[in-house]
Amino acid sequence: MAASLCVDPAVEPEAFARYFAGDIDAFPEAQRPWATPYAVSVFGQPIPSPDPFGRGNAYGDGRACSLGEFVVGDEGERWELQLKGSGTTPFSRRGDGRAVLRSSVREYLVSEAMEAMGVPTTRALCLVASKTQYTQRMWYAASDVGRRDHPPDTLISERCAITCRAAPSNPSPDPDPDPKPSPSPSPSPSASASPSPSPSPSPSPSPSPSPSPSPSPNQASRTSHRSGGASS
Repeated sequence: MAASLCVDPAVEPEAFARYFAGDIDAFPEAQRPWATPYAVSVFGQPIPSPDPFGRGNAYGDGRACSLGEFVVGDEGERWELQLKGSGTTPFSRRGDGRAVLRSSVREYLVSEAMEAMGVPTTRALCLVASKTQYTQRMWYAASDVGRRDHPPDTLISERCAITCRAAPSNPSPDPDPDPKPSPSPSPSPSASASPSPSPSPSPSPSPSPSPSPSPSPNQASRTSHRSGGASS
């Protein structure tokens, strides 16, 4: 995945780790990260949650923060990179915005396994684990031998981690710069023997300008990011 995005962690390993741990204050020229709201339903039933901006009910990226959209490769492919577990966002509700190493490793492995099986999904670019930050999560006690019989029921301390997810981001295509004129309609049976000439095609629209390219992730890792409250 790193090679597909033209990212080489070995070029600047410290900057790479800081960037993908969400330390955007260290990269003042980076794109500014964002979190987004969305609707939630379970089995067709909406799940209400107060919008933090007072606009009704809405969930959102409670612990996910998008680093930006990047243009990579000769074909100009656009990819959005997103951190999961980088800290609180306006949609965190009462959560701490963190992810733990156990679940982060699971997401990393499962997303890459699904890709290998041909199942469309987000890809995993990297995983950064903290050396100092821990949070509490419900899990199984070490002595629990009946884990399949009940959900996790023991509060344990787990190491924090941040996964970077990657997904294609496709903008709307530019209009065809040289559209083909549509054929003239055939005269109806009641038309006169000498039908009026078909109108000439309207002039083709001039193509809209392409958006200015975003920096590649390698450029961003030299000049880039942190999501609000990230750990390294």
